[in-house]
Amino acid sequence: MKKMILYLFVSAIFLACTTPKSEEDRFVYEEDRIVDTETGDEYTLEDESSYVVTHPDGEQEVVSREEAPFYGTEGLDEYMRQYSDRLAERKEAAMLEHKNQIKAARAERYSEYSDDQLLERFNRLHNENAPYEEQMDVMAELVERGVVGEDDAPGLLEVDAREIDFDISYDPSETAPTYPN
Repeated sequence: MKKMILYLFVSAIFLACTTPKSEEDRFVYEEDRIVDTETGDEYTLEDESSYVVTHPDGEQEVVSREEAPFYGTEGLDEYMRQYSDRLAERKEAAMLEHKNQIKAARAERYSEYSDDQLLERFNRLHNENAPYEEQMDVMAELVERGVVGEDDAPGLLEVDAREIDFDISYDPSETAPTYPN
């Protein structure tokens, strides 16, 4: 009887050790990669339809989403949601940084102008039908300074409010002619 109990106990331990890992245990979903703990392979998202697999020996290959061993798992769904959120956050941060760079460049470009001089410059540009980008750039600085209200800008530019873009990227070296102060 003791041998039978010992045999059952050893068999139970052996079976517990040989059962394959669940999908949740096998794959570790990290911020920028998915690691297969059984094989040591690392999967990095290349684009929406494929992964770059880096094997433990350093060899790399590209596999489609459907070929990945974790395809269709709940862990992957959660990973993709988090990845999309992080991507959206990075995109938003990059856009904000770009807008701040545009505003800083514009403020520097018009730093020598007083509010009245800048408004006069806008009126001259508008009357001479200067390029829209240049007019919009000056208008954006006027709005930033509080000289012109955002609601008044479309009327002064004589455009529809939907066409207003205060974050327009403007390079004065690309437009000619240059207008005097």
